Amino acid sequence: MKFYVTKSSFNSINLINLVSITGFFEIKFMSGQYLSPPECPFSTISDVIFEIRNHGDDPNKYMDYISSFHIEYHSFDEFRRSVKPSLNVKFCWWLVRLHRNSSLINLTPLENKPLPLNLPESVNRALSQSPDFMTYCRFNHLHEFSRVLSQIDRYTTHSAMLGVLEQIGESVHFEHFKNNLIDDEAISSSQLEGAATTTLIAKEMLRKKRRPCTDGERMIVGNADLMNAAWDLKDEAFSVDLIKTLHRMGTQYLEQKNYTSGMFRTTDDIAVMNADGEVVHQPPKHDAIECLLSRVVNWLNSTDDHIHPVIQAITLHFVIGYVHPFRDGNGRIARALFYWYLFKCGYTGFRYIAISTLLKKSPIKYGQSYLDCEHDKLDLTYFIRYQLSIINRAITEFVSAYERAAYRMTELAEQYSDLDDIEKKIIGFVAGEPRYQKKPTITAREAEKLLGLSYNTVKQKLDGMVTAGILRREKIGKATEYFLG
Repeated sequence: MKFYVTKSSFNSINLINLVSITGFFEIKFMSGQYLSPPECPFSTISDVIFEIRNHGDDPNKYMDYISSFHIEYHSFDEFRRSVKPSLNVKFCWWLVRLHRNSSLINLTPLENKPLPLNLPESVNRALSQSPDFMTYCRFNHLHEFSRVLSQIDRYTTHSAMLGVLEQIGESVHFEHFKNNLIDDEAISSSQLEGAATTTLIAKEMLRKKRRPCTDGERMIVGNADLMNAAWDLKDEAFSVDLIKTLHRMGTQYLEQKNYTSGMFRTTDDIAVMNADGEVVHQPPKHDAIECLLSRVVNWLNSTDDHIHPVIQAITLHFVIGYVHPFRDGNGRIARALFYWYLFKCGYTGFRYIAISTLLKKSPIKYGQSYLDCEHDKLDLTYFIRYQLSIINRAITEFVSAYERAAYRMTELAEQYSDLDDIEKKIIGFVAGEPRYQKKPTITAREAEKLLGLSYNTVKQKLDGMVTAGILRREKIGKATEYFLG
């Protein structure tokens, strides 16, 4: 169930054990307070040690936190649970936080810092454009990040995909193989935001181009259009207008009362609340949206070679969710922009890697990683770490799928060595592994498109293979589907 929680409705919604769903992700917290980290009033570890002494405590007891290289990179809400009862949690956190601050790397500037009071408006405007008065998203490049980024470079670049094609065999086989993967992100991303359509029904709808009948199906079709647009527009320059264009393409057939396709929200009546009715995220004011998004656009267009493109794409994903520029569809746009930026940077393998398939299995952790960053002064390490773990798992699944496909192609070449080239290609289309509890099939229209032959030629070939006992056929709706006998 989705709530667009307005300020006026905070007291009228029963949120026992649930948080409302924002337009960019769903969070379900069990009852219990999310604790933000205590503000550290000191700038050095020495100052904290002095404060510990002033409280009559022994700094030697805090040595593990003074040199905290071995401390896991947990948010405060999780960190506090690991501190020994004999120690002051606040002191421990301050020591760890200051140690982390020493190695933070700047990402995009985002919101303004509080400006001095009683200054002329012209001075305030000038200061608001100064880097010194901007809050930056930042992160620590953890050792584990390098390993995952290396895997991404190894398996998802354009040259890596050429290697995949070579292993699987003829390009027409790869075309059919990737079509089985390419819709997964569109479907899963929609399901993550509430589309109730099952994956099997969604796959069949997209494959047969059936007209959607429900809001969930319309969301999935819109998201498929959005992901195709992200691919088609990969050579476009990044701009605020591109963000609006992608939103319009993904939501134009949905209820416009909620979506207002391609237009930023014009109100500030949306917030995220926890199970106790407390606001845990209040998006920036609507009149700041254009400015905030312009900052991330300028940052990405500056091409900082020191930041890996995947880290940049994850940052873009976070910023769209944080700013919440649209009334609805923010999550889908955030994830689509993540893909768009990677496509633009040459990571074409992400065309076939669905992160939302894994995100929807753990929506609580997804939402928690957002909150951890916001409540710790935009330290994006938490969000980046979680997203990289999801990407790593998704790549592992993709690599496994194409290795199985390559092995299957080798088997088929031996088993059907006496068939002609067209028949071998058809066998490749219908010989994949079952997905979503359904055996692989193909129609004459699909084979016509994949083979580049006339419909009559393809239909004749398919029916001949049925007569020979190689294939079987079954009438499903208006279409005849062919599969291995």
